Amino acid sequence: MYLFNGREGLLVIGEKAGVDKCEAMVKDLLNEVEVTFKLEKDEIHALMAHNSKYRKQIEAEFHVNSRLVDSENFRLIGGPMAVKQAERAIHDMFRSRCVRKR
Repeated sequence: MYLFNGREGLLVIGEKAGVDKCEAMVKDLLNEVEVTFKLEKDEIHALMAHNSKYRKQIEAEFHVNSRLVDSENFRLIGGPMAVKQAERAIHDMFRSRCVRKR
């Protein structure tokens, strides 16, 4: 795979499945978005507790950045597909009780 935007390029070499996955992620990142959504205070606390363990897991798994906007708003930044998947994972985490609310 070789992506070129006029000034810079990216060459990825590897197995076809890995290259295809990388290409999809890079193309998604090129259209970066920010999404802010409300969470309950205890959900924000759970994401930020234990040195932000769960927040860091979400960032690493979905290749997004996150920020606490205020006491009830949480922001995800990244490619549209990655942000959508990360937001769904956060909501599912609390719905399934993987992370215990206080």
